[in-house]
Amino acid sequence: MKRIRNVVIGGIQSKIFNLILITVILLSAGNIGISMYQNKVLSDLTTQAGQKQQETITEATDVVMDNVVDQTLERTNKTEAGIANKMFAEAASRVEYLADYAQKLFADPDNYPPAAYAGPDPDTDGKWTVKVIYAEGVDPSDPAIRSRIGLLANMSEMMISLGPAYNASAIYIALPEGVHLTASDMASDWFRDGEVRNYDPRTRIWYQEAEEQGDLIFTDGEKDALTGSYCIECAKPVY
Repeated sequence: MKRIRNVVIGGIQSKIFNLILITVILLSAGNIGISMYQNKVLSDLTTQAGQKQQETITEATDVVMDNVVDQTLERTNKTEAGIANKMFAEAASRVEYLADYAQKLFADPDNYPPAAYAGPDPDTDGKWTVKVIYAEGVDPSDPAIRSRIGLLANMSEMMISLGPAYNASAIYIALPEGVHLTASDMASDWFRDGEVRNYDPRTRIWYQEAEEQGDLIFTDGEKDALTGSYCIECAKPVY
């Protein structure tokens, strides 16, 4: 017999007690198992939910970032296109203005006395000036050529003013005789071995395309004959 808290158990009572004790133990073990299973299921569900949520967030973030990038690129392209369009429009307007003025000079040369002109001067580097460059074989003393250059030299001040105002590297006018009247802040580059080098504008893309088209043109691009830098040029023929 056993005494538990003043209760005497023996015989059938002991068996009943043991049966109850075993039952309680089994139930407790079952509850613990069920609880652990539920916790595992809950943990798995939480993990899966977290993963799906993370995937959803990642997908949403990717979509948002793609949209942001696309919108930014679109705005950037529009901005750059607008700047380029303005730049080309200004260049075209400048060339049209110069061409119109040259047209007036040639239409009525007697009303415009010949203006002074000169070749490049290395001491003027950094200052916008107008200088005359000749193609090989051109005679600078030819009266007809001197007369045409003197007429165009009336545009010198205009060319000097327009160049810096429009951030141009140079503004120039070419004659079919092979004469190049150019305004820029570069002069010493026109010298080679101490002598002014020859330059034939008639061989350049901008001259040839303008002559061929008979109207204002933009070149696809070519290297500048003086600096070697890649540039796009605008030109218009005057008749």
